[in-house]
Amino acid sequence: MTLARIGPEERAEELEAALGKLAAQHVVETLDGIAAGRLKETEQDHALATVTRKITKEDGALDWRAPATEIAAKARAYHPWPGAHFMLELPKGRIKLRITQAAVHPDRSGRPGEVLEANKRRWLIACGSGALELLGIIPESKKEMAGAEFLRGCAIPEGSILPQAAFNS
Repeated sequence: MTLARIGPEERAEELEAALGKLAAQHVVETLDGIAAGRLKETEQDHALATVTRKITKEDGALDWRAPATEIAAKARAYHPWPGAHFMLELPKGRIKLRITQAAVHPDRSGRPGEVLEANKRRWLIACGSGALELLGIIPESKKEMAGAEFLRGCAIPEGSILPQAAFNS
């Protein structure tokens, strides 16, 4: 059985589809192996097993004090649900934005949550270490768009600070 590699930018949604295809390719071979006695069950090592809890909407809430690499990984892991998200205060009110794609800039820094760049080219936010470029976002009740595209219709001042704390989803 050939195992596929998980790409560094692969999101949970894409990984699920790839694993489904891989499983479908090998299900007959595996069932035949079990029926023929070539494959035997192996009990897991309970000392190495871990238990986790169910993922909730709140798990997707971002804290800009985390490293940019961690936030980018969270965006990939939680796409499409619950989505890595944060609140943005606008003159018209507060909206939730979900990050769908991001790039890490380890050489950039600032105060966590500080908007380092917000222009027609890119939207860059400082994190606990490094910075995160918002390549793809989904504004509340809207379709997915590029971070820079969102900024064309919504000016966010460079130097402003995004909220740190989790919020009610």
